[in-house]
Order: sequence, then C-alpha cells, then structure tokens
Amino acid sequence: MTFARIALVIAALSAAAFWFLRDPAAPPGPTAEQALPDLLTQVYRAYALEDEAAIFDALSQAATGDVVTDLYLQRRAAQVADQAEDGQTQILSVEVYDTEMLADPNHVRAAWRVVGRVTHAAHVHERINLYSADLALARTDDGWRLADFVLTQADRDAAIEFEGGE
Repeated sequence: MTFARIALVIAALSAAAFWFLRDPAAPPGPTAEQALPDLLTQVYRAYALEDEAAIFDALSQAATGDVVTDLYLQRRAAQVADQAEDGQTQILSVEVYDTEMLADPNHVRAAWRVVGRVTHAAHVHERINLYSADLALARTDDGWRLADFVLTQADRDAAIEFEGGE
C-alpha cells in the first residue's frame, strides 16, 4: 500500500470516528455565547453606515424581528442627539468583557465596552460607554441573530479626554 493510500485510509477512519463520537444534540457552529461579540460588532458597524436602507439591512444581519426595528430607532435617536450637539461619533472598538449563560442556553447576560471618538466643532474626545443586557439569541439558517434585548445598564462616560481640533 502506498503512503498516499495509507494517509487516505487514516483520514477516512478519523472522520468516521469524529462523526460517531460527536454529540448529536449539539448544533454545529458557535454557541450563542460565542456568537455574541460578532453580533454586537455587526450592530455598531451598521450604525457607522450613512444610508438609512443600508443601516436597516445591516441590522437585519445581526438581529431578527422587532429587535431590528428597536435598534434602528435607537440609532436614529442617537443621530438626532449628535446633530443637536453638532457632533459626530466614530466607533473605535466593541469588546464583550463578561458573559453569563442564563437558564436557557440561548439566553446570555453580557457586559460590553464601546470606545468611540466624538468630534464636535471645537474639540475631539474619546468616550468609553459600558453596557450590560440580558440577550436572547436565535439560530437561523444564516447563523445567530439577536432575538431579544433587555438593557440592564448603560454607563455613558466621557472617560478619555484629549485636547485638539478636528
């Protein structure tokens, strides 16, 4: 038997063993907890878009049902507030720093940090906002989506200031 055939037989046996030893109840892919950082990042990336239809479409890739509309309306309210303050916000990073699985495996209590740069006419500052929420995630054919979102804390603090223009 040639080396190539031996390697092929070993690969086939390994795949068969993996198939039979896997947990059939476990769905493929990441868990809800593992998917959460990417979903939150998708939400904030959607917020960075300018076209209203593009924002709504991008939010639809991270959320489902009424959560899409709720997130979209929250963004519109933030845009109105930014315009009233003559400011613009740029998201620099989103970091999930604590998660706890709740009784249902698709429910996660999470805390995350959002670092952004706020530009006003006279100055620029970076802001760190801390949030926590109880989240329900739903597995769809296209992956996980936020299905429910109950904000439990929002700490908006201009924590990092620096002088400068633009």
